[in-house]
Amino acid sequence: MIAVTGFTKQSMRQIKIYDPRKIPAPGVGGRVKANKTVDIDKSAGVMMMHYDYDNSVLYLAGKGDSSVKYFEMVDTAPYIHFLSQYSDNQSTKGFCWLPKKHCVTTDCEIASTLRVLRDSVVPVHFIVPRKTGADMFQSDIYPDTAAPVPAQDSKSYFGGADVDPILMSMKPGEGLAAAATEIVKKKTYAELEAELEAANKRIAELEAQLAAQ
Repeated sequence: MIAVTGFTKQSMRQIKIYDPRKIPAPGVGGRVKANKTVDIDKSAGVMMMHYDYDNSVLYLAGKGDSSVKYFEMVDTAPYIHFLSQYSDNQSTKGFCWLPKKHCVTTDCEIASTLRVLRDSVVPVHFIVPRKTGADMFQSDIYPDTAAPVPAQDSKSYFGGADVDPILMSMKPGEGLAAAATEIVKKKTYAELEAELEAANKRIAELEAQLAAQ
């Protein structure tokens, strides 16, 4: 399914759910009918969407809003179910959703984001109301997630290859070490100059040795 947000002529913000199999082919006329339409509220703020593929949860945060609404997405009608919302008294300028590996599984945290306000950035955590503990792992809300390593290189991607992402376990102590990416610090210009000077010096020494033979 495809989820989109927009406005009515009366400034009502909506979510529309479409079945891509029912979208006409290019050049074919006809209006596409949504499988489901949900009225959100009346506001001028553009909705910012984030979809969690692991838990099938859709988060909606409007620019200028003080709340974040989230919904569960399912495969059958009515396709979308309201779960809850996060509320605050300050308006939102923007959001940056963190990778799933930043969630604290012992707290049943399923999503974490950085919320941009007028003069600050604050974290917001979405937590499932369950019993928590350092020795507990809720496998049903933490399926294997996308690992921070590429599944293919750019050549195969632009060549049309379609491969599944590499997955890793969310269980503490498992999967993260194998999926960790190595961060290589780039050398400075001075370091590169020093290496080049040393290499030229060594070349000159070797050429002198060859000439003496």
